[in-house]
Amino acid sequence: MYNTGKSEEDLKKLNDKSIDLFVFIHAVCGKRLGLNKVSESLVGVSKTLSSGAEGEKLYQQFLDTGDEQILETLKQYCKNDVRMTALVFLYLMHFKKVFMEDDEINFTLEDLIQKSHTQIKEDAKTMMQQ
Repeated sequence: MYNTGKSEEDLKKLNDKSIDLFVFIHAVCGKRLGLNKVSESLVGVSKTLSSGAEGEKLYQQFLDTGDEQILETLKQYCKNDVRMTALVFLYLMHFKKVFMEDDEINFTLEDLIQKSHTQIKEDAKTMMQQ
């Protein structure tokens, strides 16, 4: 989102309407966990490709070759990524808890919204740059 060319005001408006699951999981668990690991643990669904970088390679291959089979593989990857995100979000909304090692971490829906917003996102952005 930070490379969109939008103003800080526009980004704030969007942040106020969105939930960043990566930021939320980091806030409640204290660890940076990717979608694949979280999704596998909570809902038993994994990515269809090994990484986003593999998806980028497939996209470039499609652009170079026009091979519809490559495009179909990429579409399935993207659809599965959305599915994983939705299932994790629904899990969090329904159960309002996660387990980290031997700890049960409970939260409210208000926590889910509040802990996935601006300041925490700034902290996560800084961490990712390190």
